Amino acid sequence: MAFWLGNKFIGVMFMDEESDDHTAIFHTIFPRELSARRYTLMSCLNAYIQLLFSRGHQKLVAECPEQYRILHTLLTRAGFVKEGHHRLECVNEDGSRSDMLHFGLLKEDLDGQKETT
Repeated sequence: MAFWLGNKFIGVMFMDEESDDHTAIFHTIFPRELSARRYTLMSCLNAYIQLLFSRGHQKLVAECPEQYRILHTLLTRAGFVKEGHHRLECVNEDGSRSDMLHFGLLKEDLDGQKETT
């Protein structure tokens, strides 16, 4: 799913895998300068979450390198729960390695958030 702000392309979220148990693994690609616009990123993330759940998925899984703190915050605010910390799983552009964090969101978690707001 591509995201546009007016007529300017700002980023993309895409599903990498889909399993038989209705779990979707997705990734995000946004330029670094946009990371300061948390509201825009949050809007994009929420729209994509709604789209995936409307297609019948029961769980969403997001993976992100440990150093991307802004993305951790966005995922948590969207309802995701940190489910794992995989050491040195990510290979960076310079060839170094870093830890990868795994987050999950169940459809019923999101439904529960709507009931409390």
